[in-house]
Amino acid sequence: MNSPSPHSLLDQLQEAVWLIHETSLRIVYANAAAAQLAGLSAAAMRGMSVLDIVTTPQDIALWGEPIEVIAAGHSARTSLLRSDGTLVPVSQRVTRVTQTEHLPDGGSEPHTGSVLMLAMLDMTTQNATEHEMEVLLSELRATLDSAADGMLVCSLDGVIRAFNQQLVQLWGLPRSLLIERNDAAVYAFMEKQVANVGLYV
Repeated sequence: MNSPSPHSLLDQLQEAVWLIHETSLRIVYANAAAAQLAGLSAAAMRGMSVLDIVTTPQDIALWGEPIEVIAAGHSARTSLLRSDGTLVPVSQRVTRVTQTEHLPDGGSEPHTGSVLMLAMLDMTTQNATEHEMEVLLSELRATLDSAADGMLVCSLDGVIRAFNQQLVQLWGLPRSLLIERNDAAVYAFMEKQVANVGLYV
């Protein structure tokens, strides 16, 4: 039984992956997820310059760096411009990998040796969820600030999520302490304000 090729395995990934020729910066391989993300067939992308699929200033600047700088590894949040003009938020990383199979590099000769791997993950759903959480948190803060009682909102593991100004005034929490965002320090300060620490805890 033949073992699956590395590239057939890459086609099983949910992450979009392009293999880039180090010298020409041309695409030698794109997996199925890359084709779906870019809105282009893998065959159509083969031989294209990586600059044809990256469009943000930070990405153009990255691919203009010396090859050793790029190959050292890079991760960032950026955007990919699909063929239909849609700008897709993505998380991307660039690494150097060893290329063992003969793949056309857009020229007449196959390419072997090291290539750059550009991997992207569509962040559309996560960004939408994060935005929704930010809206809910803003609404919660507005609700807290309109309350007459001092309120402290914590996660189940004790991480401080929100508080209102009434709480700050009642407990005399110093501004410097709030800026630090040090939960342990906030709890320690509050413990010092009570007569019976054991009962309070």
